[in-house]
Amino acid sequence: MQKRGASGVVELAAGPWAAQVLPARGMNTIALSFYGRPILRTPLSRREWRENPCAFGTPVLLPPNRTDRGRFVFDGACYQLPLNDVELDNHLHGVLHQRPFTVLDRSGRSVLGVYENDGSDYPFPFSMEVRCILERAGYRQRFIVKNTGTRDMPLTFGLHTTFLEQALFRVDIGKRWVLDDRLLPTGDLAQLQREELAYLRGTCSRGKAIQGFYTAAGHTAQVGDILYEVSENFDHWVLWNGGGNQGFCTIEPLQGGVNALNSGRGLIRLKPGEAAAFETQFRYADPAKHGRPCALYIDALGRNAPKNTGCEKRYRRCPPADRLWNAP
Repeated sequence: MQKRGASGVVELAAGPWAAQVLPARGMNTIALSFYGRPILRTPLSRREWRENPCAFGTPVLLPPNRTDRGRFVFDGACYQLPLNDVELDNHLHGVLHQRPFTVLDRSGRSVLGVYENDGSDYPFPFSMEVRCILERAGYRQRFIVKNTGTRDMPLTFGLHTTFLEQALFRVDIGKRWVLDDRLLPTGDLAQLQREELAYLRGTCSRGKAIQGFYTAAGHTAQVGDILYEVSENFDHWVLWNGGGNQGFCTIEPLQGGVNALNSGRGLIRLKPGEAAAFETQFRYADPAKHGRPCALYIDALGRNAPKNTGCEKRYRRCPPADRLWNAP
């Protein structure tokens, strides 16, 4: 049987993988490791977590990111969400990541939690089931959102997945949404700039401020030697690393774009009784299956290594070069 700590932590283990899940905080996978090496950013103290609860582990977001002034209209009715993004006068990320889930089933390798919203946390009744499964092949999460009300429900969903910074990250981004001064999309799409094209090939994020909203050109990201794969109904990626000097990088899959409750882009309409499912998976990037060794890693060991990037030492801490890959 799996252990459960005094703080309500559910511990999972399988082969080289270990995970910790917090049902009391939105079923957040607050820790994940591979052969003892941490993958996700975990808070060092309760105070650190309280200061920014979305910047650790895998918080669930409903609705994700920003909603313009917290207001939206659906089927002729106007709704108001709390303005918790005070500086920019928006609603941000919802509150599900702070809500307690009821554990329905658990073992040493999996846990299932459910949350019932009666309309107070989001103005449409729904249930959310989250199942976390740890296997020797990797770690899987499955999220099922079901409309439990009597009228149609607008759904947009995301995960604020926060990785510890590694020497390489790569994401299947498409085009960049142009933003206004309140970090809301203007409706215009732009081609990727030179530094953003590097996110597709693989690059080091250390010392670079990264923040952008992108359409999805695929459904795979890589951080170090870990693949992060998401289901096809995630149609956007959000990238953010807190200015590039805090040791983390968030790679956020989103269904529906930022401010989707107002733009309607990618918004799912759930009829009463209907459900939508989303999945994610973390697994080891086997170079025999996923491509050649990462040239950037080899360069950073001394051959044409970039200067003054802060990446050199980080690369030396990573696995051998034949365990990292770059997309062809």
